[in-house]
Amino acid sequence: MEEYCKTRPFSQKAGGEYRLVCPIAPSAARIDARALPTDLAMRSGYLYANAIGAPATVSGLEALPQKIQLVLSPQLGESPFHPTFEARVLEYFEPFRESAWLNDLLKLEVVRQLAIPYADPVSKSLYTPLLCVLRIFEFELLSLVPKDNRLPVRLRLEVQGVGTWGCKISIYLPTAEQMAESARRAAEWRALVAGTRP
Repeated sequence: MEEYCKTRPFSQKAGGEYRLVCPIAPSAARIDARALPTDLAMRSGYLYANAIGAPATVSGLEALPQKIQLVLSPQLGESPFHPTFEARVLEYFEPFRESAWLNDLLKLEVVRQLAIPYADPVSKSLYTPLLCVLRIFEFELLSLVPKDNRLPVRLRLEVQGVGTWGCKISIYLPTAEQMAESARRAAEWRALVAGTRP
């Protein structure tokens, strides 16, 4: 029981009151945004070539908008390998599309991605998905109507090594039907992997 309480919230009764006790993990280290590693560059979700015909790349602060986009676009349940890494944008977007709460809920999802460390089962390392982002000040959906399955978003953030910084990105948002198909394939893959284990 003691080990359980070290890692999970629990309630205790004291003097006729119930208190919720929540363990707080140490803060994960952030890297300087100017040190973000080189990655293949993408436009509208597709790789593209540079002026000499080689795959275009981005690194450092120039890579940050793409990094944020790549973290917020895969939706929870799509990946058979990282079932808790993905974002919950679709989960909030449909039920709260007409609500004044939508921007705040999506802002909280960015908070989750920048603050809660992810335990990577492959690299055995612990890091926040947004790597260099310390705080979010503003999240604004610029349209409630996806265009080509993309939602335009404006963000203002505090970034390690840079300070206050902002960008506009587009988040990929699958339809409910596309999401259901992705979740079905992920479940099939997990079942296949589980069935091949000795």
